[in-house]
Amino acid sequence: MGVSFRTGWDEYIRGYRQNQAYLDAFSENNVLSAIGKAYVGRWASGAAAGMLAAACDVGGRNVEIEQGPHQPEDMAAFGGGGFCLHVTARYQGRAFHLYVQQSSTGGLEVIDLTW
Repeated sequence: MGVSFRTGWDEYIRGYRQNQAYLDAFSENNVLSAIGKAYVGRWASGAAAGMLAAACDVGGRNVEIEQGPHQPEDMAAFGGGGFCLHVTARYQGRAFHLYVQQSSTGGLEVIDLTW
């Protein structure tokens, strides 16, 4: 994938050890997997598609994950329960906010994306 992880991207994870079981799901591999699934599944056009396509490009490191899980969001805004966390990706000078939650199977999924 065309994604690199900025040093310290996981600072939030280290600061909230009391939620360690949930936060452990936010590994680099799981975040990469969620981005890959989002690319094929949900955003087919526009700026989000460009960022996700660049992220899924195995040849380069065009997208940088600059901040790991942070800013809990109430899932009621998305029609569900519980909460999700943001992961910030930077591409071509833009910050993309990926709203990530744990799926019922335990993996991560991108449920929304803004920029």
